[in-house]
Amino acid sequence: MSRFLTALRVAEVSDVADEGRGLWELIAPLIYESDLTGDVYHVPVGFRTDFASVPRVPIAFLLCGDTASKPACLHDALYTADPVTGKHPVPDRSTADALLKEAALVDGVPRWRVWLLWVGVRLGGASHW
Repeated sequence: MSRFLTALRVAEVSDVADEGRGLWELIAPLIYESDLTGDVYHVPVGFRTDFASVPRVPIAFLLCGDTASKPACLHDALYTADPVTGKHPVPDRSTADALLKEAALVDGVPRWRVWLLWVGVRLGGASHW
């Protein structure tokens, strides 16, 4: 069964970063077990995230902003290539986006919001991969 094996524990690094988003750093590892891939993903202590990069457009932010923090942190980690090898934790961007969808559903995010988050990363995530 897909699930987060640990709680999200972060400390604020900055209250303003990248278009007004806060920047947060993990103070404990975030671990997620996926049925989709059959793998366990570890987001390490010290990893920095802005959570979901929802544009600060009123309707978009109202619908999706400040939601799905654990899945968004996992997704940020999946989009981050290893600085030494240049490899991502997953083989491609579509897998990372599918894991966001799976993790958000597991975390109790309503299906309509999960769909909006997924569409957002499919449309706007390529430049961050």
